[in-house]
Amino acid sequence: MKQLFFDFDGTIADSEVGIVKSIKYFINKMGLPELTDDQYRQFIGPALVTSIHKFYPHLSENDVSTALKYYQEYYEDAGIFQLDIYPGILEELGVLKNAGYHLHIASAKPEDMINLISDHFDLGHYFDGEFGATSDERTRITKTAVFKICFRKDWCQS
Repeated sequence: MKQLFFDFDGTIADSEVGIVKSIKYFINKMGLPELTDDQYRQFIGPALVTSIHKFYPHLSENDVSTALKYYQEYYEDAGIFQLDIYPGILEELGVLKNAGYHLHIASAKPEDMINLISDHFDLGHYFDGEFGATSDERTRITKTAVFKICFRKDWCQS
């Protein structure tokens, strides 16, 4: 079987608006110093916990958990769907699917969020698997960890 894996943020969709608004929300709620536009964009891709540690290294683990809670508060309410699927990507996914490829999402974004987005934008019929971090964003936060989950699936072994 031919397996292809796609990251979500920055590959399938431009999700900068929702992610950055969610980051600004937790920063405001916690009274943390604002970041530059470039620094906000650096949150896109890596696990949120990793980026929080990078830009706010003085935060305790409890503070990081609070930041994560505030981020998810905004993201789940509004930010999750503040994105644009890249033009032409759905057509290309269809071409790959019709050519016999098995397509998957492998992301540091929490898996439950990937599933909600996939359902909202009707992406499920393109993908055979949608893999991501755990809901608390503490486990499976690297692509390596996400791929390990996929490769445990029987259909990924073929």
